[in-house]
Amino acid sequence: MECARGGGVISADDFHAYEPRWYEPVRGTYRGMEVVASAPPDDGGAQLIDALALLEARDVAAMGPATESAETLELLADVHNQVYYAPARAGRNAASGMVDRPGSGPVPSPGTIHVTVVDEQRNVASLTHSHMASPWVNGLFAEGTQLSAGGSFFQRGMPALGERATVYLAPNMVLAHGRPVLASGSPSVSLVACVLQSLVHVIDFGLPIEEVVAMPRFGARPHEPEHGWLPGVTLEHGFPAAVDAEFRRRWTARGGWLADLGPWHSLTGNFDGVTIDPGSGVLRACADPRRNGAAEAF
Repeated sequence: MECARGGGVISADDFHAYEPRWYEPVRGTYRGMEVVASAPPDDGGAQLIDALALLEARDVAAMGPATESAETLELLADVHNQVYYAPARAGRNAASGMVDRPGSGPVPSPGTIHVTVVDEQRNVASLTHSHMASPWVNGLFAEGTQLSAGGSFFQRGMPALGERATVYLAPNMVLAHGRPVLASGSPSVSLVACVLQSLVHVIDFGLPIEEVVAMPRFGARPHEPEHGWLPGVTLEHGFPAAVDAEFRRRWTARGGWLADLGPWHSLTGNFDGVTIDPGSGVLRACADPRRNGAAEAF
């Protein structure tokens, strides 16, 4: 009734006709570990698997962390943009009934929450909940539930009747010998970039999660007032001066679009992850300072 009163198109029949679907997660490997991520219609999981597959052929560890090597930073940004903007996932997406076509206008600003939980038996859950809209978008409530008008769910175009929309999420787990050693996810327009950088710094360089969370990052989709969201990278401050200057030189020389964000910016995501030491079972987690977050143990 509330939807009809506001001129909406959703009816009670639509809810009765809806059927939830269970999907097998997408899977890949990286450095001898198994990576499990969310399946379509979440397209972030497929992007993450594809990016790690491209990176596996490179000796990233010999290049140095992104905070020490402009080459590593450029490689991560380049691989991310290949899978973020490329249509290569169309076949995988179509097989899962996911809509993947260009949108007709600017993408609304999203808002997302990620939660990673590990219990005392080391069962793991990685969940990204997203209403994909800024807080208090319309102030509309129906029987005590907010209807947040999440326009960004349709970031590749409004789905037709009976179709399912693309959702940009990437909750994931990393397994060693079949047992989880890391689980993570992130909100933000840069969530795959955030997770990709963080996984590489944990896996390839063995850095503790609290150090990884504090490191400066690149992000996705710079915003230009006249043209909206553009292909390219955003860049946080905090990289060593030599790395920052060399990366900018490399990126702009190839015609890449780059926008400054300042230090610890919400648009580069919030790495919400837990690492599990395979020997001792010790858990490590750290709240990301870029957004509201917490790491708690019970």
